[in-house]
Amino acid sequence: MAVQTKAQSKEWDSATLIRSVKPALATWVIGQILKRKRLILFILAMGFIVGLLTGTVPALQQGYRVAPVTPVLQPQNSVVSNPALAQPAFQVWVADAMTRIGRQAPAKPKQAVYLRAARNEYEAFQVVVAAHGQKLTNGRAQISDFRGKSTIIDHQYATLYREHYVQVKTPSPLSPMDADWIPDALIPFADPETGAELAGPVYTAEPFTVEAGYNQPLWVDVFVPAHTAAGTYTATLTVTAEPGLRVDVPITLKVWNFTLPKTSYQHSSFGLSPEQLRWHYDLDPEQQAAAYNILLQRYSLMLIQHRLMPANLPATGYAVDKTTGQVSFPAYKIAGLGVTPSTNLHDYLVLKGVNDVQIPLSPRAPFADALGSQRTQAKRYLGTLAQAYQQQGGDKLIYVYPIDEPENAAAYQAVRDWAALVHEANQEYGVDIKLLLTEQPEAERAAWGSLVGAVDIWVPCCGKAWHDLEAPDGQRLLAERLAQHEAVWWYTALVQPSNEWLAQQGWPDVLTAHYPPVWLLDYPPINFRISAWLNRQYGFTGLLYWNTNQWKAAGDVWTNPATYLADEHWFNGEGLLIYPGDRATIGFDGPVASMRLKWLRESMEDYDYIELLKTAGQAAYAQQQVAEIARSMDDWAMDPSALYTVRQNLGERLSALPPAPPANTRP
Repeated sequence: MAVQTKAQSKEWDSATLIRSVKPALATWVIGQILKRKRLILFILAMGFIVGLLTGTVPALQQGYRVAPVTPVLQPQNSVVSNPALAQPAFQVWVADAMTRIGRQAPAKPKQAVYLRAARNEYEAFQVVVAAHGQKLTNGRAQISDFRGKSTIIDHQYATLYREHYVQVKTPSPLSPMDADWIPDALIPFADPETGAELAGPVYTAEPFTVEAGYNQPLWVDVFVPAHTAAGTYTATLTVTAEPGLRVDVPITLKVWNFTLPKTSYQHSSFGLSPEQLRWHYDLDPEQQAAAYNILLQRYSLMLIQHRLMPANLPATGYAVDKTTGQVSFPAYKIAGLGVTPSTNLHDYLVLKGVNDVQIPLSPRAPFADALGSQRTQAKRYLGTLAQAYQQQGGDKLIYVYPIDEPENAAAYQAVRDWAALVHEANQEYGVDIKLLLTEQPEAERAAWGSLVGAVDIWVPCCGKAWHDLEAPDGQRLLAERLAQHEAVWWYTALVQPSNEWLAQQGWPDVLTAHYPPVWLLDYPPINFRISAWLNRQYGFTGLLYWNTNQWKAAGDVWTNPATYLADEHWFNGEGLLIYPGDRATIGFDGPVASMRLKWLRESMEDYDYIELLKTAGQAAYAQQQVAEIARSMDDWAMDPSALYTVRQNLGERLSALPPAPPANTRP
């Protein structure tokens, strides 16, 4: 309940006074007219009445305005002259991190922030600056330290971004959203590497401008360091702009009494294309090695910082003796990074929290005939490289991914051949390399034969997973593989509900509810965050995505979100989770996160909540909570508020448990 201030009370009293005296004054004046019948008094009286009714009498107009709900957030110059048009010239309001703010979305009454987070966790929110009656310029925002009872979280752990809108001109297939401007790229207020203010780029984060009639949302990431004491902390985010806007947004942060591990419990493999990087920055890896190495590592680290594992670790190069297959790490220092490949690998595996490592293996590299004449060398390559990974980083998931989506009998046989090679290497070198395959256990054609026994990590498309586990004619083979201690991940790409699902749904014109997740720009945010919850519901343990920097097809992803063309349909944001930052565009060379990348980070953290409860003997409770919002691959809560409620339940339960030592690596 809002507390009324003296100023508000005075404003209410003056307005009430005017409303109460109008009838009495009017009656008295008319009486005088009828009694004295003087023309001059009649004219004066009528003018007086009109003045009262229109609110233009100077002596009584003062203070006649709508008082704000929360005085601290009332902007200067927001006085309105008519209560029926109680729209301030500009407003500042807040929203959770799962709400997309339209460019002209109406303001919400929420004007204070309440966050809950574990130690070693990010939590985000949005602040929206709305220019209703006039243009705002020189917009700025800053955040204070978070002050607790006896400790402080420095403001440096809060990162501010301006949300960049991109126009969807043609919706993706089956999209539930119309063509519109959608916020996605998060432009930082300062250089992520140096902290310096960014000046002069095309897209400036700060100062920002808000055109009259439009919104400008700001994204705020708050990180809780692992050493933070549990308790309640308060801070203030101040927004200023011209003319005369200053708003203080109060923030309350509750730090729960548990710590997320440095490395996520959930596995992942997210692609990052060096070719796309070279294209956008016009870099030659040989001639411009230093700049190229720095950029590629920055992009990889952005994925890791969001608890997602890059499919390949850059700047960890090794030499392979093609005669013997022996792997060795050279002692030279990497251009631009100043560390050796071995040291850089150690940093990834130990200091930066990488938990999944792919060994490059394909029919062409590093051996042209790995399954035939160079089999011995190929096994030695696999074995010695896996040993090096184990020595550098301990117990990590090491896998190979030699074939993608096999689609004929020859490809199915190749999977079995590669699996035999990997299993031989494991036995001979005492390692445990897994074979990952983007396919479901049910063969697309019986004549191709089974892949059971060859695959260690099954990664079906989410539509195929639905068919196997939920469709009436599904064979439930994924559950069988899990029972045999094989791993199941899943991936999404384009819009791929199975044909059986589409037939069952009557081939909908748009996907509005009850469908497998779609990671496109013009689909609701919950599609991204629900991913880990679905994995928990089924017992799956990982996510895969083919690319995160699919830029070239769109030409300029800052203005065109159509990143992938298939069957004459454009897919908005397909393969794009990171935007290309350069000095001309945003003021620095490096990656720019999307809001969708943030939602996936939150999903990974949600997974860790559930795993921590499971390891604390609370598995039944955790599973019951998961089922509240994620029932099956095509049946999950579309309303983010339901997810927030369940997540709060998990956090409160974890915080009430006896404290456990922080886990730095995956068990």
